[in-house]
Amino acid sequence: MSRSRTIGALANAEGVSVETIRYYQRLNLLDEPPRPPRGVRRYDEAHRGRLRFIRAAKATGFTLAQVAALLEVRRRPSCTAGRALAACQLVVIEARIGELIALRRELEGWIARCDANQEELVCPSLRMLEMSPANGDGAAV
Repeated sequence: MSRSRTIGALANAEGVSVETIRYYQRLNLLDEPPRPPRGVRRYDEAHRGRLRFIRAAKATGFTLAQVAALLEVRRRPSCTAGRALAACQLVVIEARIGELIALRRELEGWIARCDANQEELVCPSLRMLEMSPANGDGAAV
């Protein structure tokens, strides 16, 4: 027998908020079951499975737009299409890893500059941030 749940019970069972489910519905990632006359919408195991799929795809780093594409591929299974989406995501993840490695090196340098600094009144790393082009015109804050 299929177990049906209210939106609140589904949200609780899957560890998300009701608003998350409603947001996925607005994005057409998750359908909204019909409301019976003077009744409450009931979500079945298919809804729960789709919600799990969405959450697993997001945990793998896919955006919600990419999740929509994955759901479309899931509707018409194609290993070629699924592989292409995974390959694109791998490129994104590899780029992020490169950015994180560069950030780690920068923070290691920050720590080393602080460790070498004998003057507690001026932090060379904070001074570098003040002079960063990210501040707009490069002027000190």
